[in-house]
Amino acid sequence: MHTDTESNSMLEAILSEQLTSFGLIGVEVLVIVGSLYAIWPERQKKSDIDVDAAVRNAPYHLLKKL
Repeated sequence: MHTDTESNSMLEAILSEQLTSFGLIGVEVLVIVGSLYAIWPERQKKSDIDVDAAVRNAPYHLLKKL
């Protein structure tokens, strides 16, 4: 028959194993999410400037003075 101290130590052992397991699972999830975030391609932000219009209207005549 088990005494109270034996069942308490067993309960503490189980709790510490669960805490360790859940802690490791949490760290693994954070590593996976962080890795996916790091390698996820960034979306190209649309520029506020119309590049075609800027090239078309560029002051190319000023290049002759160089």
